[in-house]
Amino acid sequence: MSRTGKILMTGAKTLGRSMVAAIGPRTPEKQAQYWVDVGTDWVRTLGELKGAAMKLGQMASQYADVMPPALAEQLKKLQRDAEPVPFAQLEAQLASQWSAKQRARVQTIDPTPIAAASVGQVHRAQLADGRCVVIKIRYPGVREHIDDDLSQLKTVLRAGRLLKVDQPTLDALFAEIRERFREETDYAQELENLRFMRAHTKLPGVIYPEPIEALCTDGVLVLTEVSARPLSEAAGWSEEVRNRLGTHLLEWMLRQIFEQRTLHADPHAGNFGCLPDGQLVVYDFGCVKRLDEPTVERLRAATRACLEHDWRALYDRL
Repeated sequence: MSRTGKILMTGAKTLGRSMVAAIGPRTPEKQAQYWVDVGTDWVRTLGELKGAAMKLGQMASQYADVMPPALAEQLKKLQRDAEPVPFAQLEAQLASQWSAKQRARVQTIDPTPIAAASVGQVHRAQLADGRCVVIKIRYPGVREHIDDDLSQLKTVLRAGRLLKVDQPTLDALFAEIRERFREETDYAQELENLRFMRAHTKLPGVIYPEPIEALCTDGVLVLTEVSARPLSEAAGWSEEVRNRLGTHLLEWMLRQIFEQRTLHADPHAGNFGCLPDGQLVVYDFGCVKRLDEPTVERLRAATRACLEHDWRALYDRL
């Protein structure tokens, strides 16, 4: 079945569930189960489609205040690692992105991914010169299906009233998703973002991977492997180390905004790692936002209001 067919089929299934749910008394338990079932259907479909479809589900899960809690809880499952694509399917993508000379520089690639997401997945590899790297490979067809996926999902959301926002808000949301997702699926842009961060936001205690530029394309990103622990593990470390880690994270974010007018705009915990000495490791540069001076000035004024405990001024700036 085509991608469009899968989206419309799941939409029809949602409509059918709503008709069944309308029969008889609408108890809270019945309504909650309805949204659990609807969420399960959509998690399965969006997770299988990946791409813009899955990204939209991830974003929708963050709107828990404007959608049924049981539905939002199911969609949160899309924030964790996606079901990986068999490496055999990605081999064709590598063949289309690399020349024979480039491929020869890679000695081995582990077919088991270390991470899978909506745009692509990451595999460990070793270069012919012995260096250990990670290879981020974009899923085949992800860029080509952005417009179709979003168009169909917008129709389903509007018809099924799954996201209870008005039409202008829905239009603005989809326009932002389309623009950001086009950037995230362009690994050449991500390489440029990484270059900028390494050159202009280089701080003690903050570590960036190094790109292997000769092997990077618009659909493949090759970086040196920087082993680190998940950010969540730091909760069990000493207060001294946690404070050091927090200081690095805060300084990194503030210097981006106020000195470079730039922001790593996807700062969820999975995009960071940490070392036992309190150093911060930053991953994934697909979504980096450039800030204009008026925005930076408003943020500066809001920060100043916080430091002065002037809550009225903070409210006005926000």
